Amino acid sequence: MGHVNDFPVEIISLIFRQTWELYQLDAPQGKKNPHCIFPFNAATVCALWLNVLKSQPQYWKCVTFDVANDPTPFLDTLGLYTGGDIDVRVVSSRIYSATESQEKCRVQKIFTHLQPYLSICGVIEFDLAFQSSLPSSADILTHRIPRLSSLSLHCKMHNCDDNSLEIKIDKDKVSRQGNFRDSIFPSLKRLSLTGYSFVELYQLGEGWAEIPMMSRPASTLHVSVKHFKCHKRGHWDNSGSRSLNALLKTIAFGSRYKLCELVLTDISIDYRPTTDHYPPDIPFTSVKFKDVSRNFLSAFFASFSADGRQLNTIRFEGCSIPHIPNCAWTQTSTLIIVRTSFRKAHSSSSRIEEPLDDSLYNAVSAFQPENLQLDSCEELNDAFFDWLCDELGDLPGWGLRNLSIKDCKGFTAHALCNFVRHRNAQSLDSEDDDLHPISGLSVEGGRNALLTKADAQWFRWAENNIDVDWTVSNAGELGENYLTNFHTLGE
Repeated sequence: MGHVNDFPVEIISLIFRQTWELYQLDAPQGKKNPHCIFPFNAATVCALWLNVLKSQPQYWKCVTFDVANDPTPFLDTLGLYTGGDIDVRVVSSRIYSATESQEKCRVQKIFTHLQPYLSICGVIEFDLAFQSSLPSSADILTHRIPRLSSLSLHCKMHNCDDNSLEIKIDKDKVSRQGNFRDSIFPSLKRLSLTGYSFVELYQLGEGWAEIPMMSRPASTLHVSVKHFKCHKRGHWDNSGSRSLNALLKTIAFGSRYKLCELVLTDISIDYRPTTDHYPPDIPFTSVKFKDVSRNFLSAFFASFSADGRQLNTIRFEGCSIPHIPNCAWTQTSTLIIVRTSFRKAHSSSSRIEEPLDDSLYNAVSAFQPENLQLDSCEELNDAFFDWLCDELGDLPGWGLRNLSIKDCKGFTAHALCNFVRHRNAQSLDSEDDDLHPISGLSVEGGRNALLTKADAQWFRWAENNIDVDWTVSNAGELGENYLTNFHTLGE
């Protein structure tokens, strides 16, 4: 049997056309191995296939480079597509296949060829092995890039973490340094950078925060920053490029957008910063923290103010949450806490002792959410629900309306039901219009929260006012008085 390359080029072209048409119907979603994406997967097989594919410009709307190998044969695929925006992805599929110097050299070659086409890029993504190989975010974002909707610069190895080195940009290479009078990226919706790449933008100076980026009244922006260690240059110097001040001032540029989401991942700080008497307004309506340090959270919330604005969502994942003064923060619509362990509260014979430094208690006290979602928090216990019932001082969680608990262990259904009954009775007796009854309750997956028939019957009686969804795992032998699913009551 002959080899496929023995077929006439016309037959190979027809095969590729059919493949491309099928790919258009079922293109992979999300991040995929570049070697699974057409036409890159076929173009890397051999020179013949690459040349055949290059003869069809419509295939090259998405251009991929893999710097694990020499990218030279693919450089002229940039600009082949003329039907609109192009998406450019530069990856390193095999982390240790190229040395740091090899990867950096290959990326520089790609970026040199990319620069003339930046104005037609809709998506630019670099996912490399080394931070030192990434192109400058300041260089990219000071080009005129009217179509760019998403910029992503990430790496596996943060080899620029040396605190003794300042984060600098080559101002000679920045194409529009100091000239921000025009909107140069009006379509930008997503900015996902390493901390190093993000703080490069700080080097553009005060004018960076004044860029008139908003081209439409409802402009939105999603900003994600991953991995940064805040560090100051000297005992009295909090102004260095690696300082918390630099990070926060770079974040502040989002104030030009109407709806913004900020995601901070793997951020830490090794010093105690001084607090600004006039903290800047946080320009985001949704803030998410993932695996950030407790000290960083303290510094962040001490340095920013919500300025009377209601935040739509605050999410903590894998974080130890410190005490947060709530004087500068207003009620939050949704508080989400994921994969966070809570130390058990101490109790006395007369009254639950409020644990001021516990994550869950600190978050609820600071943000007073309308909707509270707890997911995979294994040490959630009955003491938390007892605390919510405490009427001494400020009522904890007074704004709470909806409570969702998923895959949490350690609490009992009886304590949770008692809280719901108590809070709803409090709201009826209270003259405070801000104290609301619990109107939604969802419990899913936990193995301890088995619902008694007596509690289920109370929820059934109250279900005109409370929307209940209770489905948990079977935790061994069940007596006839227990349910794992609220909806099975009466069956």
